[in-house]
Amino acid sequence: MKTTVTVKDKSGKRIGEIFLPAWRDFDSKTGEFTGPLMVTYDVYDGDRKLNDVGPFMHVLEGAGSLNPVIESIAESRNSILADEAKPTAWGIPIEYIAETFNKSVKAQRDLN
Repeated sequence: MKTTVTVKDKSGKRIGEIFLPAWRDFDSKTGEFTGPLMVTYDVYDGDRKLNDVGPFMHVLEGAGSLNPVIESIAESRNSILADEAKPTAWGIPIEYIAETFNKSVKAQRDLN
């Protein structure tokens, strides 16, 4: 049995869920734990799960709090949402297509 900690942003919107191994000492009120700890987490935008392949993993050294994992969730969420906002063609970012095309044109000009 795992302990699940739901992470929300300031507005109360769910941004992640952290899954802790049940055998670890974890105080859900303070967020404190003892010893090294490997946790997994999912990233959300409200009800929509953003990581569709599987959970992310994070290893915490020594005793402490879950703040580093919470920061990783926020960074992962922002990165995924930013990537989703970029225009793509067939799943390839438009900037990459344009950059590759420009390099190809330049190489062709250099040959001529």
